[in-house]
Amino acid sequence: MKNIRYKLKSLLFILLTLFVLFLILDTLFPLDYQRLEKPSSTAIYDKNHKLLRLKLSSDGFWRFQAKPNKLPDLLKKSVITFEDRYFYYHFGINPFSIIRAIYHNATNRRIIGASTITMQVARMMYQRERTLTNKLIEIFNALQLEWHLSKEEILTHYFNLAPYGGNIEGVKSAAMFYFQKPLHELTISQIAILTSIPKNPNQNRPTRQKNLTKYRDKILTNLQNENVISKEQLLRAQKEPIASSLMKVPLQAPHFTD
Repeated sequence: MKNIRYKLKSLLFILLTLFVLFLILDTLFPLDYQRLEKPSSTAIYDKNHKLLRLKLSSDGFWRFQAKPNKLPDLLKKSVITFEDRYFYYHFGINPFSIIRAIYHNATNRRIIGASTITMQVARMMYQRERTLTNKLIEIFNALQLEWHLSKEEILTHYFNLAPYGGNIEGVKSAAMFYFQKPLHELTISQIAILTSIPKNPNQNRPTRQKNLTKYRDKILTNLQNENVISKEQLLRAQKEPIASSLMKVPLQAPHFTD
């Protein structure tokens, strides 16, 4: 019994030491939160809310910010189910996923990752090269994000920073260019498609992906298995045709909109 108490005290001491060390490093190396607020594109409408023109962001991207209350609940559940099912339970990293990835990558040719949604946000903030050192920095940044921001804030930043192919960033921009729709009008099938793109943005986008149906149906099946959608919704979504054309950028009344 004494031995167990000693081990528990030792573990508690180690955890407390790590926490204090994290607080010190967090103070010495604070996050640059401006990196979470990248420049937005501009959309110009007429008095009848007809879109006249779109302008690229100052850094050359199609990027429109989605507000937290405008993100469909199904879209959130779809991404969490596909990318990070324990998002609401971990503290920025998932130790079990890391251990599983290390074992899998050491014994298989196909490499899998262990990045949580929070780690992906940290990576999108700084766009560092993928090295072991930078991975450790990314883990530290993910812990900082979890310490300073709520889960909903982190998830919103993910949707606004995620790459969707080419110079399209953010789910609101992707919905506009791929489906010509606002987020609240997306179908279940379209939500599944948007869920799959950030995994491999240039290969998975609708204008290039030859096996898009396979990826979409995999995500739809996961949603049905998790009881997020019904069997009837699954079947209807699987039958929905997939549009693969990119929206033509409007350029009406150019002198006026300038």
